[in-house]
Amino acid sequence: MKTSPSMKPATRAAIASILDMDGSLSPAHRARILAACDSPSDPPPDTASPGMTATEAAQYLGVHPATVGRWIQDNKLEATKHAGRFILSPESVESLRADLRGANGSRPVQPLPERLGHLAAHVKAPAKRSRKARRN
Repeated sequence: MKTSPSMKPATRAAIASILDMDGSLSPAHRARILAACDSPSDPPPDTASPGMTATEAAQYLGVHPATVGRWIQDNKLEATKHAGRFILSPESVESLRADLRGANGSRPVQPLPERLGHLAAHVKAPAKRSRKARRN
């Protein structure tokens, strides 16, 4: 009797005795169950393409994971979905990281959109408060 490294012989014997008591199982089905007990219990290696998850990319880029999700939707990042998770290509993450960094190595400051530029002229400096007002 061949046993899995993770399954003790007593455990396999207990499973076999329970299967023997079940009269509704065919011999072929019983053999398949015992063969599954004898197979290694380690899951097969993940065959997903190499890359980063969205969370890892967010940490690497210094942004929130929701931002990475928006960039995936906007096709700024190349990603494929494996087992319900986005896997990002390292090349696209590096390319976007280079785009985010300015010439001096810091993130560029985005200018105000034109539709908000007119508001800058109406912003007033805060008024100085008198000493009496500051005490209260």
